Amino acid sequence: MILQAETFVKFGYSVDSIGKFSKHLAIVKCDCCETTFEKTLFGVNMARKNSRSLIDICSNIKCVNWKRTNTMLTKYGVENPIEIFSRLSRGRISKFQSNVYFEILKIFPDAMMEYEISAKITSDIFIPSKNLIIECYGDYWHCNPEFYSPKYFHKNCKIAAKELWERDNIREKVIRSNHELLIIWETNWNSNKDAILTKIKKNE
Repeated sequence: MILQAETFVKFGYSVDSIGKFSKHLAIVKCDCCETTFEKTLFGVNMARKNSRSLIDICSNIKCVNWKRTNTMLTKYGVENPIEIFSRLSRGRISKFQSNVYFEILKIFPDAMMEYEISAKITSDIFIPSKNLIIECYGDYWHCNPEFYSPKYFHKNCKIAAKELWERDNIREKVIRSNHELLIIWETNWNSNKDAILTKIKKNE
């Protein structure tokens, strides 16, 4: 029981009771929003192998991000290592994005990779101290206008470049509603990395 209680506390929950009403049930309270939840102890045992399921007992996006920051940053140096490692293994995070992130991390220790803005939008990089979102646009995956015409058909995304740009524009408007936004194109990073880092530092 002690180990199970420590598991909840580790991921941002206060324990009201474990096994009081049922030997398989725990009642816990989110340390962020103070909402009470019931969780089966079997789920806790399984969650030790997948800590995201414990972080996400409370689905409030503010609480999820708060827990990731407060429980993971100290241990791993990034606020959501499990999701990041998972996306890296599936090729969801490019070497370009990773390179940008670790360069920025040298300047801004609070920088986060794969920060959830909403249930449907995850940003590439977020610097809380500057309220700055950085999106890393790969030349191929985002059809850099320097190299692709509006009519170019992206075989992987299965849409024309023009539609891809329109989709990105919608996403960018959502991000700009609450954050500063900087878009870095892959080709610009490769040729002007130092100038881009200076711009981020000054947040111009």
